[in-house]
Amino acid sequence: MKHTPSHIQHQKGFTLIELLVVIAIISLLSSVILTSTNIARAKGRDANRTSDMVQLRNALALYDLDHNGYPPCPTTTCTGANFTSALNALVTGGYISKVLQDPLNQGQYVYYYQTDVTSGNAKAGIVMYVSESKSSASVPNYTEGILIGSNTFSPSISVNNIIGGGTVSNP
Repeated sequence: MKHTPSHIQHQKGFTLIELLVVIAIISLLSSVILTSTNIARAKGRDANRTSDMVQLRNALALYDLDHNGYPPCPTTTCTGANFTSALNALVTGGYISKVLQDPLNQGQYVYYYQTDVTSGNAKAGIVMYVSESKSSASVPNYTEGILIGSNTFSPSISVNNIIGGGTVSNP
């Protein structure tokens, strides 16, 4: 039978300091991962918004071919309920399958639809959205838009970026 000397002790487990260091490292890594996934999700929702805008632009162009103008908007700029009422003409006409909603589905649209006359029987307009991933404290409502019917337009809402080119005279 072997006998181990009394001055040699086998340490079982980890010290408190080792455990705290491991917990701190895991916490740091998880916070970095969560931050990057939130940014990726916001960019994904913005990509969905851009895709919706392209679909909406194409539907408006088809509507214009059939009706010689865009759907009327009851106010100068269509958002929320006005956006829905203006675009129901696209749904009932079969140009889009449903009125597009924001990916966050917060009950409020971040899309804007505007033509250059209140009657809506215009040949130029813009479809915009507020970019979730590009908005910041310095630019809280960073808007991106696609022009419809013309390469120049003067909307009543400021636009930060025009997708696909064009010129906008911001207010």
